[in-house]
Amino acid sequence: MADCNESMNVVPGWEADWLRPPAGMRCCPSLIAGPTGPVGPVGPAGATGPTGPIGPIGPTGPVGPAGATGATGATGATGPVGPIGPTGPVGPVGATGATGATGATGATGPVGPTGATGATGATGATGPTGPVGPTGATGAAGATGATGATGPTGPTGPTGATATANYALGYNAATATVAAGDDVPFTTVRVRADDGSITQADDTTFTLEPGTYAVSYQADATTAGTNTGAAIQLNGVTLPYAATTATGDSRLQVNAIVEPTATATVSVTNNTTDEVTYSNAGIAIVKLA
Repeated sequence: MADCNESMNVVPGWEADWLRPPAGMRCCPSLIAGPTGPVGPVGPAGATGPTGPIGPIGPTGPVGPAGATGATGATGATGPVGPIGPTGPVGPVGATGATGATGATGATGPVGPTGATGATGATGATGPTGPVGPTGATGAAGATGATGATGPTGPTGPTGATATANYALGYNAATATVAAGDDVPFTTVRVRADDGSITQADDTTFTLEPGTYAVSYQADATTAGTNTGAAIQLNGVTLPYAATTATGDSRLQVNAIVEPTATATVSVTNNTTDEVTYSNAGIAIVKLA
């Protein structure tokens, strides 16, 4: 701008800035403001003049009275998006939309817990009888029953045969010295033969009738020489299995079973070559059959 225009409209309060000419610009002397007078009453608003060119922005002055709203200017370029404001309150629920198409069937879920057992159904009709099964194993024996009452006494049986005793016992409590090969004597003899099968022949010999007999002899023996001994004889013959000898003094014992088929004799003899003295001696003959 080369000249100032005295007829330029100036907004009150902005005179100083508008009237300050830029560097190199000439200004009209009539526009230089004097000292500010008192503020007069506000006059009526004048008609809006044409918009002048925009000058440089001066410092912000005091806010003047609000002017009339100007015409809406053109929309400026969109500024950058501001920060997201706080979330507003939830709006009312909208109407339910149409049901969408059914989706694909999902994978089978885990088996749920077993439900409660249902009530027992009614009993069905009885089926036909099946074939007889195999016989089961025998059960354990039952407990023994109580003892029954005693039965009546039976009739008396026939009288048995009368028992018989057939034996002979010979003792020699005192000492008896017997030469070699001689028979041993018995000073005390007892014979019981219910059937007469045993008798005493003399002080050294017994007579037996046919049958089976057990014969036993024992005695304490001392010798005048080297040996002691004794043997049972049948009919004067020594029985090999019923003979014994010992060196020095001893207790002798011999036993035999004899079975004569005819009347026979039994005796005990000194079967050593020495003289032997016998004491506490005894013979027993018992018929077995």
